[in-house]
Amino acid sequence: MLDDVTGRIALLAARPSTLDEFVAYMVMHTQQLDDRKLITSQASQVDDMFESLAAHEQKVPAADQVKHDDLNEALTEFQGQLTEVCLSVTADVNAQDISLNYEPLHALLAADRGRSLLQTTRNCRLQSYRPT
Repeated sequence: MLDDVTGRIALLAARPSTLDEFVAYMVMHTQQLDDRKLITSQASQVDDMFESLAAHEQKVPAADQVKHDDLNEALTEFQGQLTEVCLSVTADVNAQDISLNYEPLHALLAADRGRSLLQTTRNCRLQSYRPT
């Protein structure tokens, strides 16, 4: 799970430099937002296992405890990256004064499930302020 989360962080950290890359990046980011709840749930299950071991006074190997701590740090960084991307996209859209009603741009930026950049930025705003 730690490798999965760190891989997702790397994907989010690789910011696009062209419009084509931006569209693909936004599709990937939307998927990351959709997967956020599942990842958080899986990390919570790992936390529960460690808490259960502690409650039953079972000793956890130091290497496993380090990985658990790393997972918690990576999860926090992942959620921070999601929020940072959302805020960055929203700021870029506002700074560029892009008319999101401009039909060719709207069509170009439509994601695989029919989400537009406008919908994605709305989702980002909602996700940014939702507690996990």
